[in-house]
Amino acid sequence: MTREDVKRLLMDIRDMDEQIHSKELQIETMKELACSISSPRLDGMPASKGSCTSYVEKAVSQYVDEERKLEREKMELILKKQMIYRMIETVPNIKHRQVLRFRYLKGYCWKDIADELGCGIDNVYTLHRKAIDSILLDQIPEAM
Repeated sequence: MTREDVKRLLMDIRDMDEQIHSKELQIETMKELACSISSPRLDGMPASKGSCTSYVEKAVSQYVDEERKLEREKMELILKKQMIYRMIETVPNIKHRQVLRFRYLKGYCWKDIADELGCGIDNVYTLHRKAIDSILLDQIPEAM
Protein backbone atom coordinates (compact mmCIF):
# COMPACT_ATOMS: atom_id res chain seq x y z
CA MET A 1 0.00 0.00 0.00
CA THR A 2 1.32 3.45 -0.92
CA ARG A 3 0.97 6.85 0.77
CA GLU A 4 -1.63 7.80 -1.82
CA ASP A 5 -3.63 4.66 -1.04
CA VAL A 6 -3.64 5.54 2.66
CA LYS A 7 -4.69 9.14 1.94
CA ARG A 8 -7.48 7.96 -0.36
CA LEU A 9 -8.71 5.54 2.29
CA LEU A 10 -8.68 8.27 4.93
CA MET A 11 -10.51 10.66 2.62
CA ASP A 12 -13.24 8.05 2.05
CA ILE A 13 -14.45 8.60 5.60
CA ARG A 14 -15.72 12.06 4.68
CA ASP A 15 -18.41 10.57 2.44
CA MET A 16 -19.28 7.53 4.53
CA ASP A 17 -21.76 9.20 6.87
CA GLU A 18 -23.65 10.56 3.88
CA GLN A 19 -23.57 7.16 2.16
CA ILE A 20 -24.80 5.41 5.31
CA HIS A 21 -27.61 7.94 5.68
CA SER A 22 -28.54 7.43 2.02
CA LYS A 23 -28.74 3.66 2.54
CA GLU A 24 -30.99 4.21 5.57
CA LEU A 25 -33.31 6.43 3.52
CA GLN A 26 -33.43 3.86 0.73
CA ILE A 27 -34.32 1.14 3.23
CA GLU A 28 -37.08 3.32 4.73
CA THR A 29 -38.46 4.03 1.25
CA MET A 30 -38.44 0.32 0.49
CA LYS A 31 -40.38 -0.37 3.70
CA GLU A 32 -42.97 2.26 2.79
CA LEU A 33 -43.35 0.76 -0.68
CA ALA A 34 -43.72 -2.73 0.76
CA CYS A 35 -46.48 -1.53 3.07
CA SER A 36 -48.36 -0.02 0.14
CA ILE A 37 -48.38 -3.23 -1.91
CA SER A 38 -51.91 -4.42 -2.55
CA SER A 39 -53.93 -6.37 -5.02
CA PRO A 40 -54.20 -4.73 -8.44
CA ARG A 41 -57.94 -5.60 -8.51
CA LEU A 42 -60.05 -2.98 -6.79
CA ASP A 43 -63.44 -3.67 -8.43
CA GLY A 44 -64.45 -6.31 -5.91
CA MET A 45 -64.36 -9.10 -8.45
CA PRO A 46 -62.16 -12.06 -7.63
CA ALA A 47 -58.91 -12.10 -9.50
CA SER A 48 -57.98 -15.06 -11.59
CA LYS A 49 -56.54 -17.88 -9.57
CA GLY A 50 -53.10 -16.99 -8.17
CA SER A 51 -52.59 -13.65 -9.94
CA CYS A 52 -52.97 -11.46 -6.85
CA THR A 53 -50.96 -13.75 -4.67
CA SER A 54 -48.10 -14.02 -7.13
CA TYR A 55 -48.04 -10.24 -7.66
CA VAL A 56 -47.86 -9.52 -3.93
CA GLU A 57 -45.43 -12.34 -3.25
CA LYS A 58 -43.15 -11.18 -6.05
CA ALA A 59 -43.24 -7.57 -4.85
CA VAL A 60 -42.55 -8.54 -1.23
CA SER A 61 -39.76 -10.89 -2.31
CA GLN A 62 -38.12 -8.10 -4.33
CA TYR A 63 -38.46 -5.74 -1.38
CA VAL A 64 -36.85 -8.24 1.00
CA ASP A 65 -33.96 -8.91 -1.40
CA GLU A 66 -33.34 -5.20 -1.95
CA GLU A 67 -33.55 -4.42 1.77
CA ARG A 68 -31.01 -7.15 2.56
CA LYS A 69 -28.68 -5.80 -0.12
CA LEU A 70 -28.95 -2.24 1.25
CA GLU A 71 -28.43 -3.44 4.84
CA ARG A 72 -25.33 -5.38 3.74
CA GLU A 73 -23.93 -2.33 1.92
CA LYS A 74 -24.65 -0.14 4.95
CA MET A 75 -22.87 -2.61 7.26
CA GLU A 76 -19.85 -2.73 4.94
CA LEU A 77 -19.62 1.07 5.11
CA ILE A 78 -19.90 1.04 8.91
CA LEU A 79 -17.19 -1.60 9.21
CA LYS A 80 -14.88 0.30 6.86
CA LYS A 81 -15.46 3.48 8.84
CA GLN A 82 -14.66 1.68 12.11
CA MET A 83 -11.49 0.26 10.55
CA ILE A 84 -10.37 3.77 9.57
CA TYR A 85 -11.07 5.10 13.09
CA ARG A 86 -9.03 2.22 14.57
CA MET A 87 -6.26 2.85 12.07
CA ILE A 88 -6.02 6.49 13.18
CA GLU A 89 -6.10 5.50 16.85
CA THR A 90 -3.18 3.10 16.41
CA VAL A 91 -0.85 5.91 15.34
CA PRO A 92 1.47 6.12 18.37
CA ASN A 93 2.33 9.85 18.29
CA ILE A 94 -0.47 12.07 19.64
CA LYS A 95 0.40 15.03 17.35
CA HIS A 96 0.25 12.73 14.34
CA ARG A 97 -3.14 11.42 15.45
CA GLN A 98 -4.39 14.98 15.96
CA VAL A 99 -3.39 15.94 12.43
CA LEU A 100 -5.22 12.90 11.03
CA ARG A 101 -8.33 13.57 13.12
CA PHE A 102 -8.44 17.25 12.16
CA ARG A 103 -7.81 16.55 8.48
CA TYR A 104 -9.93 13.47 7.86
CA LEU A 105 -12.51 13.24 10.62
CA LYS A 106 -13.25 16.94 11.03
CA GLY A 107 -12.38 18.06 7.49
CA TYR A 108 -10.09 20.93 8.52
CA CYS A 109 -7.93 22.66 5.93
CA TRP A 110 -4.16 22.73 6.50
CA LYS A 111 -4.19 26.30 7.82
CA ASP A 112 -6.87 25.49 10.40
CA ILE A 113 -4.89 22.48 11.57
CA ALA A 114 -1.81 24.66 11.94
CA ASP A 115 -3.83 27.18 13.97
CA GLU A 116 -5.24 24.43 16.21
CA LEU A 117 -1.82 22.95 16.86
CA GLY A 118 -0.09 26.33 17.16
CA CYS A 119 2.50 25.61 14.49
CA GLY A 120 3.28 26.43 10.89
CA ILE A 121 1.73 24.77 7.86
CA ASP A 122 5.08 23.24 6.87
CA ASN A 123 5.20 21.56 10.28
CA VAL A 124 1.65 20.24 9.74
CA TYR A 125 2.71 18.76 6.39
CA THR A 126 5.64 17.04 8.12
CA LEU A 127 3.42 15.72 10.92
CA HIS A 128 0.93 14.46 8.34
CA ARG A 129 3.63 12.69 6.32
CA LYS A 130 4.97 11.04 9.47
CA ALA A 131 1.45 9.99 10.48
CA ILE A 132 0.91 8.38 7.08
CA ASP A 133 4.31 6.68 7.33
CA SER A 134 3.32 5.36 10.75
CA ILE A 135 0.18 3.83 9.23
CA LEU A 136 2.23 2.30 6.42
CA LEU A 137 4.53 0.69 8.96
CA ASP A 138 1.50 -0.86 10.63
CA GLN A 139 0.34 -2.12 7.18
CA ILE A 140 -3.38 -1.70 6.57
CA PRO A 141 -5.23 -4.84 5.48
CA GLU A 142 -5.01 -4.98 1.67
CA ALA A 143 -8.71 -5.93 1.33
CA MET A 144 -9.83 -2.40 2.18
